[in-house]
Amino acid sequence: MAHALRDARQKIGFSLDEAGERAGMSPGEIANLESGLIAPTKADVGALSRAYQLSPDEWTNLAILQAAVN
Repeated sequence: MAHALRDARQKIGFSLDEAGERAGMSPGEIANLESGLIAPTKADVGALSRAYQLSPDEWTNLAILQAAVN
């Protein structure tokens, strides 16, 4: 899950600061999610998916991964 979140952010070219601003999260929280220090909630995955403008298929894949880690 952590790698998928990092890959999605890097694919769109966002810094941690920009991703945090767009998703309503702190850059540190995103860094912790991407490093696997904390598990994302459904709300986290939804906020990041919208911020990263993921397709429905990409969002679904992240939601499946999120459910698997929780």
